[in-house]
Amino acid sequence: MKKNILVLILSLFSLFSFAQRERTTSQFDADTTTRPKVGFHGIGIRSGNVYFVPKTGNNIRLANYSLFTGLTSNYLPKWNGSKLANSLIYDNGTNVGIGTSSLSRKFEIAGAGGTNFFRINATTSGTGYVLQEITNTGGTTYIGADNSTGSGFSAGNYSAIFGSGAANPTSLITTGLPRLTISSSGNVGIGTTSPTRKLEVKNSSGNNQSLTLMNNDFAAGTTGTSMQFATGAATGNTYYKLQVLNSGEIGSGNIVLQPDGGNVGIGTTLPTQKLDVNGVSKTLGVMYATATKTSNYTITVNDYAIRADATSGNITITLPTASTVTGQVFRIKKIDSSANTVTIGGTLDGVANRILSSQYSAYIFQSNGTTYDIF
Repeated sequence: MKKNILVLILSLFSLFSFAQRERTTSQFDADTTTRPKVGFHGIGIRSGNVYFVPKTGNNIRLANYSLFTGLTSNYLPKWNGSKLANSLIYDNGTNVGIGTSSLSRKFEIAGAGGTNFFRINATTSGTGYVLQEITNTGGTTYIGADNSTGSGFSAGNYSAIFGSGAANPTSLITTGLPRLTISSSGNVGIGTTSPTRKLEVKNSSGNNQSLTLMNNDFAAGTTGTSMQFATGAATGNTYYKLQVLNSGEIGSGNIVLQPDGGNVGIGTTLPTQKLDVNGVSKTLGVMYATATKTSNYTITVNDYAIRADATSGNITITLPTASTVTGQVFRIKKIDSSANTVTIGGTLDGVANRILSSQYSAYIFQSNGTTYDIF
């Protein structure tokens, strides 16, 4: 109905323009057959009203001229129930705005803070996804929501969707620069726009600290524990370091490896000991496991130094199979002064069952994977 009224009004304006050119007087009586001049017919305005003047018969009032007053240039008019009025839509011939006439983009929406500016709503059930596409030559960006089964983009039920629809990266930017980038292959980069690994972090210029993890109550200079991952220097060939800090990074903390069990390997992918080092190592201030045995005993991988006390009688300390403790070093020492002996149950330097008979006599030996070598 509103559309029809608008079409009629525009038609009336056109006819009125034609009628004015034929009229010789500014008035005519709308209630009789009086005409501005003999033979006149068409559209005329009198006292704020728009009239249709037929060839014969009475004039007909079509509308009040005030319907067309109060309109502002470039605003799309709307019917407000009694007349035409400005709508929120502004069109200056180049850009279009809703709620604003100060335009610098092709389309702008302005409103008070807290306003929901734009909404796309699916009118069907959740089996269809809702999507907005932004296209450019060679690329498409999607913003939307997946469907109820997550089958539209395999993103999950009603998952939010944002990203590229082509083999292009997606970036989050601040101050006009990319800060986080997801490549077309799914790699994530922080500080780099071309990540080649699942997660790649590149420090900014002059910064050697890549990542800091902290607990929930962390407060700088006060409380909480953090762990820092950093390089030794911001540039050049350097090293990587891990550091745990306590009290809001005022004091140092501890690192615990494998607290629930398992071994740690350095230079090996198959550690068989709590700490298994493949290669030469240098150890300062390390405490080794020491145990005193007064009866027969079989050494385990967790042993290092055995203090054998034969005061109550002869005892045998049996070695584990060499292949199960490759590289491990053991020490066996007789600590008592009795005449009883300590037998080493195994082969050392090709000799089986070596005997410790005097106080403080000892052997230090290492497994080579096949047998044991004395040092």
